[in-house]
Amino acid sequence: MRATPGTVRRSRGALRRLADAGPRGERLVLAIIFRLAPRFTRARAVSRTEGSVEWRIAHADGTASTYAMVFADDRCRTHRGARAEPDLTLTLSAADFRAVALDGADAVALVFAGRMRVNGDIMLGVRVGRCFRR
Repeated sequence: MRATPGTVRRSRGALRRLADAGPRGERLVLAIIFRLAPRFTRARAVSRTEGSVEWRIAHADGTASTYAMVFADDRCRTHRGARAEPDLTLTLSAADFRAVALDGADAVALVFAGRMRVNGDIMLGVRVGRCFRR
């Protein structure tokens, strides 16, 4: 079966169970989400967005995963690992990231609750939030 936005939407429960199975499953779910993220974008919003976002995602075992999301040339690209000088850095737990990515949790509420740290171009964060379909 080919992984498409529709199959991922229908598979959210399976992704949650995989992430809950332990650190290895959690990392696999992050890789899937970031690999498929460009397929969930709104073309018009992406065309108005330029910049790079670094996601620092903390795991319960004390380790962290880093992903980069680059918006340029009317496209969104994702990469594992850090990129030089991101315009925006978002730091949050893996559980909170999954809540945003899979359940549609409000990222702004996480910021105000102190559960997500934001460094850099805050307005880029607002624009990036508008780039993704739910």
